[in-house]
Amino acid sequence: MPTLTKLEPEAPSSSYAQPEREGSGANESWRGLALAAVVIGCILRLAEYLLNRSLWMDEAYLSLNLLHRSFVGLLSPLDYHQGAPIGFLLLEKLAVRWWGGSEYSLRLVPLLAGIVSLIFFYKLSARILPQRAVPIAVGLMAISPTMIYYSAEVKQYSTEAAIAVLLYWLMVEGSQWEWGPIQSVSAALLGAIAIWMSHSSVFILAGIGVTVSVSLFLRKDWSRLLRVLSVGTCWMASLVLCYLVTLRKLSGDNELLSYWKTNFMPLPPRSVTDLKWFIDSFFEFFGTSAGWKFTGLAALVFLVGVLVTYRKSRERVFVLLIPALFTLLASGLHKYPFGGRLTLFLVPAVLLFVAEGVEFLRSSVSTRLPSAGAVLVALVFLDPAVYALHHFAKPHTEVVQPGVMRSEEIRPVLGYVRTNEQAGDLVYIFYGAEPAFDYYAERDHWSSGNVEIGTASGNDPHPYESDLDRLRGHRVWVVISHIRGVGGQDAKFVDFYLSQLGPRLITFTAAGAEADLYDLSKASAPPQSQQH
Repeated sequence: MPTLTKLEPEAPSSSYAQPEREGSGANESWRGLALAAVVIGCILRLAEYLLNRSLWMDEAYLSLNLLHRSFVGLLSPLDYHQGAPIGFLLLEKLAVRWWGGSEYSLRLVPLLAGIVSLIFFYKLSARILPQRAVPIAVGLMAISPTMIYYSAEVKQYSTEAAIAVLLYWLMVEGSQWEWGPIQSVSAALLGAIAIWMSHSSVFILAGIGVTVSVSLFLRKDWSRLLRVLSVGTCWMASLVLCYLVTLRKLSGDNELLSYWKTNFMPLPPRSVTDLKWFIDSFFEFFGTSAGWKFTGLAALVFLVGVLVTYRKSRERVFVLLIPALFTLLASGLHKYPFGGRLTLFLVPAVLLFVAEGVEFLRSSVSTRLPSAGAVLVALVFLDPAVYALHHFAKPHTEVVQPGVMRSEEIRPVLGYVRTNEQAGDLVYIFYGAEPAFDYYAERDHWSSGNVEIGTASGNDPHPYESDLDRLRGHRVWVVISHIRGVGGQDAKFVDFYLSQLGPRLITFTAAGAEADLYDLSKASAPPQSQQH
């Protein structure tokens, strides 16, 4: 890959060349640490997978699409306002077809993607980072709360991150290609396929294409520039086709646009509040996407890493940061939200800068204050390490961590209700629990004869009256999940109203879900004027 800092045609071709190394013994030590981090990261991802937590609402929605649709049916807009790349959906459908519709089958593709991304992230780090920074980068990737979590969720975000890492690695490994004819054809095909596997790959490919094109233009290497532009044309054709087939319909989903509205960049910014959005989004990225609580520290070492990398290779900075700029632009056009799990694919690039910054600061102070450098490294690792220890020491409990969805363990709750319900009991499913209930009821052959699906939500009390009055005259099991955030307030309305109609006899709780048994057998029908 040509470098922006050396424009002579005969200059060495790789700004990604391996930095100067220490003695062979030291090299093996740092390499051993990095490989140990890879092993630990794989174990943590497998452990998360084997925890087999209950599907939460969004997972259940996507799973129902996968179970009920054929391969061809997945090409149509998904039900329940779900969206995912076609390639990911087809891989998921293959897993379901071969191994059934269990949580393990549904989460197999994200697990494999999480392991692949970690292995190739090690290869990428070893090619572009100083020797001592490699274990830092790989270690942070290995214990990243968001990377671990999304490696065991029935969503595409782990796959998106894996494809981002693979594209970066292919670019780095291809630095000696000099964009020859055969390699250009390979790049065109791989990029075109990636667009169908990962929506966010468009931003990664844009970063690669723009950086390489500018570099070749400055070198006046017209023959290679023409090949790169041809490759970019193939990528663009694939994007246009993908947009016409799937993305056009997804980008018009008003429900999704409303849900992510705070993650769209103000374009153009017109007020101080709009300008504040950029600051808030910058720091929130290190929390909701990268999974750090110490967002200020993470942001600081990231910025230091960007400056240090820029001094070594402007091209590397551009190719790693331009995808974020294109993502911001897409968010300003209301095409792709910036933040949360949708920007998980940017985390690997950020970790490279963080590791560069940590190693620079550590080495800068190590001669005068050796302990200060060790403290800095420890602080960067402290928060994700504490989360990992807490989470795996007490599985299936609620551990609050930025970027990680809190558990909704509805499976044991449903099991308890099924074991303890009596003839004549009703089972009321809170609206936020419906998708997970539908998945488990279908899988476990739950009879729906005594099931009432809740419809009431929001802060208006009247819908709760009409929705819950139909339960009068029965013992009622109320099954609740997805009760964090807005849903938690809704669940309180349900409890408040039912408590006026009869006593609560039993409460069975699990992480993020519960079942309450109310005796409404003495609650008479509401006055005729209240019935709807």
